[in-house]
Amino acid sequence: MGEVLQVVLNSGHKMPLIAMGTAQFTFAEDDGSLKLPILEAMVLGYRHFDTAKLCKSERALGEAIAQALNTNIIRSRGDIFITSELWCTDVHLTRSCLPLRKG
Repeated sequence: MGEVLQVVLNSGHKMPLIAMGTAQFTFAEDDGSLKLPILEAMVLGYRHFDTAKLCKSERALGEAIAQALNTNIIRSRGDIFITSELWCTDVHLTRSCLPLRKG
């Protein structure tokens, strides 16, 4: 994979602007077929993955990251960026994570 454009975050980290989306049509529970494409994307150089609770792909993404770490496709969890969406019905001031409340 060639040079990927990146954005510098407030933290100083550089996040790739191109992400692999992990949604599957119909948003059904993953049947195990999503982990391999995520691993292949990591082999190709993808380091940014987009998911959401609605996509039901968090487990496959987590399993792919664990396998990529165990097989040295990536060096550490810090090599990967994961973006997600917080669905409007899941926003609760008392239950949202602290960084979201500090905004």
